[in-house]
Amino acid sequence: MTPFAAVNYIRKGIGYDEYLKGYAVEHSVDYSELKEILDEFMTSLEGELTFDEFYQTMEETKNVLSEQENNRKKHGEHPGVQLMTFHSAKGLEFDEVHILDCVEEVVPHKKSVKDVDGLEEERRMFYVGMTRTEKNLYLYAPVTIGGKKTIISRFVKEQLKR
Repeated sequence: MTPFAAVNYIRKGIGYDEYLKGYAVEHSVDYSELKEILDEFMTSLEGELTFDEFYQTMEETKNVLSEQENNRKKHGEHPGVQLMTFHSAKGLEFDEVHILDCVEEVVPHKKSVKDVDGLEEERRMFYVGMTRTEKNLYLYAPVTIGGKKTIISRFVKEQLKR
C-alpha cells in the first residue's frame, strides 16, 4: 500500500474516524478539529508513492530546517516568525503581529461564548495579542475553515467601530 492508502484504510476500513468521534464526545473535544488534522496529514501523503519516499521527504525536511536554524544561530539572527498563543505573548513586543482565524468559534472560542467570564477572558486575551505590536497589526479572517463558512469575530467588529 502507499502511505495514503494505508492511512485511508486505518481511517475508513478499521474505523479510526468512528473511534475519534467517540473520543471527541468522551473528552469534550471538537471532532471536526481532529478530522481536519487527519485530512491535512493525508493531503501531505498524496504525492508519496512508498513509505521509504515519505520517510526520505521527512528526513530531508528535518535536515533543511536544522541547517537553517544552525545558520541563524551562527549569524546571531533570530527566527523570522514566532508562533505563540496570546498567553505566551504577554509582556513581549514585536514590529509586526499577525493574528490568524479572527472568526467566531475560534476568537472567541466556541466553548467560551456560553460563559460571561469566559467570554471576557477571551476578549482580554485578544486585546493582549493586538497590543503586542509596535508598528503593524494584521488580523486575518478566512471566509471558510474546513469547508465551513465563517463569521468574522465580534472582537474584530468591536475594534472596527472605534
